[in-house]
Amino acid sequence: MTKTSDLIRAELNLEKGSGAPGKEFVADMTLPQALNVADKKKPELLARSRKAALQEIVGVCVTMGIKVNGRRPETAAKLISEGKWDKDIN
Repeated sequence: MTKTSDLIRAELNLEKGSGAPGKEFVADMTLPQALNVADKKKPELLARSRKAALQEIVGVCVTMGIKVNGRRPETAAKLISEGKWDKDIN
């Protein structure tokens, strides 16, 4: 079982996440990159949908200090929940 943070770091070619998540951001993951990680990790997640798997990946980005699609990960999670990115997710 591969850790989600390891998949994210590999996708972004990062050595490590932020030492001060929420204050210092070390990378900006595009939505396609986040979906790639979600697709790789989905078989190991409790998520039933691609959208739910993406939400879990974005949650890990919060703790790593990584923006998603140019947004703070908390904002990205809200946009995903509201369906603003559904056309790109499905």
